[in-house]
Amino acid sequence: MRAWLVLLYLALSACSNQAQRGPVAEPRLPPPDEHALCALAAGQAAGWRGLTPFDRARVPACFGARAETGTVTLHDRDWGVQHFVSAVAETWLYDDGTAVALISVFPSISHRIESLEEALGPAPWQRDVSFAERIERPALPPRTHYDGELVYAGRGLAVLIAASADGTRGVHRLRGFAPTEAAAYFRRFVQERPVEWQDP
Repeated sequence: MRAWLVLLYLALSACSNQAQRGPVAEPRLPPPDEHALCALAAGQAAGWRGLTPFDRARVPACFGARAETGTVTLHDRDWGVQHFVSAVAETWLYDDGTAVALISVFPSISHRIESLEEALGPAPWQRDVSFAERIERPALPPRTHYDGELVYAGRGLAVLIAASADGTRGVHRLRGFAPTEAAAYFRRFVQERPVEWQDP
């Protein structure tokens, strides 16, 4: 009986101490790695090693002017989106509550894919771009077409390639995310549902 009373007393004391301390504060996120984020937003992905969580209220100035903020449903998820525009690229910061993706889209294909492939090495995973993805924004530069995507999932990088009519191949979009496996990348970021056609 005495042992039971001692245990009850200790349990009540622990609850009382927790109540006095108040709720546990959420850990603060660190500021962004501006060098890495700015390099990706400028099309320089050779040194990219993956996106780490950071305080998304403190985005680097290199992203340019904030064009809009909102929420979109994409790939069956609700994403909080911040959109930035600079002279170099359009940059989107996506957050679905559990992961963040940084996406930079370039208005031309001046960043040659060959030099980036040489710096990164062979992609562990290459995939074709589905028809559903081809009708999504942002649109390709004029007179170009999609030429596949290189996925370096282990380093948190995916490179969408565009090709022009003369065969020039360049970077259309860079997507930075936390390092993961290829299958997890596909589930989170790639449109999996088939296109549904409506009869007139």
